[in-house]
Amino acid sequence: MNALARPVPAAGLTTADRWLAGLLLITGLVIRVLYVLHFRVDSDEPQHLHVVWAWANGMLPYRDVFDNHMPLFQALCAPLFKALGVRPDILIPMRMAMLPIYAATLFFVWKIAATLFSPRVALWTAALTAFCPFYYRPFEAAPYFFASIEFRPDQLWTLLWLATLSVFVSGQATPRRALVAGLLLGASFSVSMKTSLYLLTLTFSFIGALLARRAMGGEKIAWTRLVRCAGAGLLGMIVVPALVVLFFVAHGAGKDMYYCVIKHNVMPHPHQIGPFLKNTAHWLLWMPFAVIGSWIITRLNFSVPVRTRVVFIYLAGVLFYQTLAWYWPILTAEDFIPFFPAMMVTAGAATVGLAGLISHRLKLPAMILPALCVAGELAYIVTEPHGAPTDPRTGIVTAEQRGTGADGQKLLPIGDGSGANSPFVNQTADRVGLVADVLKLTEPTDVVMDAKGETIYRERASKLVMEALTIKRLLLGLKDGGVEDDIVEGLIKHRTPVLSSRRMTAKAHQFIQANYILVAWRLKALGQWVRVGNQKLSVPSEFETVIPARYTLVTASGIATGTLDGTPFTGPRELEPGHHEFIMSGTPDKVALVWATAIERGYSPFNKIPRDYTTPQD
Repeated sequence: MNALARPVPAAGLTTADRWLAGLLLITGLVIRVLYVLHFRVDSDEPQHLHVVWAWANGMLPYRDVFDNHMPLFQALCAPLFKALGVRPDILIPMRMAMLPIYAATLFFVWKIAATLFSPRVALWTAALTAFCPFYYRPFEAAPYFFASIEFRPDQLWTLLWLATLSVFVSGQATPRRALVAGLLLGASFSVSMKTSLYLLTLTFSFIGALLARRAMGGEKIAWTRLVRCAGAGLLGMIVVPALVVLFFVAHGAGKDMYYCVIKHNVMPHPHQIGPFLKNTAHWLLWMPFAVIGSWIITRLNFSVPVRTRVVFIYLAGVLFYQTLAWYWPILTAEDFIPFFPAMMVTAGAATVGLAGLISHRLKLPAMILPALCVAGELAYIVTEPHGAPTDPRTGIVTAEQRGTGADGQKLLPIGDGSGANSPFVNQTADRVGLVADVLKLTEPTDVVMDAKGETIYRERASKLVMEALTIKRLLLGLKDGGVEDDIVEGLIKHRTPVLSSRRMTAKAHQFIQANYILVAWRLKALGQWVRVGNQKLSVPSEFETVIPARYTLVTASGIATGTLDGTPFTGPRELEPGHHEFIMSGTPDKVALVWATAIERGYSPFNKIPRDYTTPQD
């Protein structure tokens, strides 16, 4: 191909553009850092951090800790995690580590736009992308800005996607360039298996770009050249995944990895043809957006090579969106993160171009309208409420899903117009406090239980991670890879003293209600209520224990007095599984049996415990 022909911008990049865009970007960076510190915690974040903790402590994912994601992102984060040490707020510095990835993603947006358009268009396109306000209902608003704050592999996945697109549009199609792009795609596969969507999208985008090139009268590309490029790309694409797989096979975890990454994520369907044909029909109904947009691009006053590459970038964004929306089995807001920067390369350029025309007609400085657009995005981000109450999760029985929190407390939604969306309002305190409570309540050798790893620093009583696909498999009764409800068995086997009861199965929920008692926000310790306050002193309180542990009996005023199993109760006692009887002496009062360590470390069911709340991120 010839050198790229650049369009002459309506107004060249000026010092005013640089200063104004820079000021907006710095303002946005400050707001972003505030959100890193304060934005609500998604349940996926500690899930990933728990896997990082496993890497940092010599454990092997899939074999020792369940994870249904590819391992590259977590493995790369392990050295930083280890260097930071054990700290309740580990999420915050790990989120900070996402900032360079975010900046690199914007760099590639700028680089692609600078290659295809003008420096001024590139600068403002990057600024517009930085605060992209679009959203995909029914998910929360502005998923790109906020989901890219969170600690999740999707950040690296998106960066590798933009880097791949940049390689494709930065020069001629050569085997060497295809090899580099293949290596990036291979690295992307090692971060997320959703890269299969990239591969499909790139294939269709290449076909669309070649058809557009042909329609514009561009010179033909020899098929032998295309074959060599395709071969080099495929070769590069298998290198990193092959090394990753060989690593796990060499460590005896090949079968575990296959189940967790492949089998667990592919849900069996008894009637696959019907849904596939229906989804394909929906996919085709979206094709006019791709076709009409490509046709408009072919009519622009650019050279054929530039128009061809713009068509390719445009199709990469549009086709990724529609392929993801209609073929991916479970959609979440973060799945759409790569769409926004890819789409903004063309959408941002169109916005800046239109703003230039309007500015010219109104005799305004060219940078005013793009700057107003960026300022509008920032205003939208800090004023649009996020985190509306979630719907009940079908099939998972917890007290929270019946409209109440632990011990009957009413749930409190956030994002209800009360200022919860402000970057100055700390929404991380409860989750950070939960980790702090677990670190204070337990020793490193203790085994705990939670839904997805939200306690981060402790081994779990079951490998079962209650994410969406696990829940579906349990509901369908699938046991093709060891995913069965063994939570109760794990609690008993490991004598689990502390747990977080969210997202538990019906069987586990029933067991937890009978054998654990709330002692802190979202945390329960071994124990139960054994006596109500209006019960007569002469009436024995009978109860059963299932998990042997060192227990104590307490009232609101301190250690209970009376007789336990026929002997005076004077303090903590080791209780074996079985039937027990307590006779109260003194003033009638409400009595709780509690894991003694919790009481000794300042935790009690009689303490004032903050009310629970629920959000879609739980």
